[in-house]
Amino acid sequence: MRRSTLQRLQALCADRAAQVAALESANQSLRVRDATMRLAERVLAEVQRHHSAMSDDASELQLVRLQAILACPGRGSTGSTGGSTGSTGGSSTSTAWAPGLSASVGGLADGVGSSGSAADDAGSGDLLAAIPHLALGQALLRLEGVTREEVEAAKAMPLRELKARWTELVAEGRPFLDHEHTDPAAAAALSSVGAHMGRLLALACLWNLDAVFLKFMSTRTDGDEAALVDRASAVWVDRETAEDAGMDLWEGGVRAARLSREQGQITVAASDMFMSRLATLREERARLSKELALYTAEVAAAPHGSVEAHLSISALLEDIEASTRNESAAFMLVAQMMRVILTPRQYASLWCTVYPWPIHQMACVEITRRTLKSDPSLFAASVADP
Repeated sequence: MRRSTLQRLQALCADRAAQVAALESANQSLRVRDATMRLAERVLAEVQRHHSAMSDDASELQLVRLQAILACPGRGSTGSTGGSTGSTGGSSTSTAWAPGLSASVGGLADGVGSSGSAADDAGSGDLLAAIPHLALGQALLRLEGVTREEVEAAKAMPLRELKARWTELVAEGRPFLDHEHTDPAAAAALSSVGAHMGRLLALACLWNLDAVFLKFMSTRTDGDEAALVDRASAVWVDRETAEDAGMDLWEGGVRAARLSREQGQITVAASDMFMSRLATLREERARLSKELALYTAEVAAAPHGSVEAHLSISALLEDIEASTRNESAAFMLVAQMMRVILTPRQYASLWCTVYPWPIHQMACVEITRRTLKSDPSLFAASVADP
């Protein structure tokens, strides 16, 4: 009897321990997600502030478009005529990545770095505090001092020039890779290279996204060979590659970056949120395309028929165009998110290691995800350099 009772008590304790572990895991996941949302909010605010300071043409990059791509998947459309989030005719801009975004962007538009309150960050502040360069008050985009002349140069820069400048930076940084963790001078030199890399690629992304940035991120830097089949998906969509490096290269790149555990967690969460939103955008665009085909067939059968069909076609074309713009904005935002998570030194270490390949985000994220689960001890104890 006593043995049976003891066994039941042991089983009950084991069950309760498992429940506690599950709750702790769920709580940690929520903390990571909350920190990632708030980081996205701050990056978005800095992008808007940078754009407002560098351009008089508000049509080039609309804040509402960026708000729309942060909207909660499944709660509305991408910001088109009939949608419910961030739209020209919709009613709200629900922001799953960045709660309270609409109210906070105005306040974030002033000041030197990204701002926020201790109350707002009560759930995630300690996580971001473990990553000094992401702490509240820090400027995230690292574009201080950028001039309008630099922006105009970025807009006009051809792909071949970007690749030539990138190759020069890689050649400058590579000699320091083997000594960055033992020689402070090498670490400082690599950080300087990373800062230049980040500034160069950020300006290309923010001001020359479709014509240059996406092509840069989907072709080898030492030539024009496509590194991925689907150029429009850049490197963030899990597709078979036309020509790609083996997993050993991506594993080496991730190891070279020496992420902290917190950086790894936010990297994975940001990628997951982006992929979820991207799937929603593409599902909606597929639905709109089917509707367009039906109305087009109706008009073809009776060219002088229903005026409503003609109006519907016009509205659907606008919706599809808005969805496509939102997808481009999503690529822009996640590119900046992934960049600011790393320090300049980590950024240079990663890119110099994988050259001449563009970063395969999905491969690197999955390696990071796997390492978080299987061997978190491989992550750096802290972020060495802000």
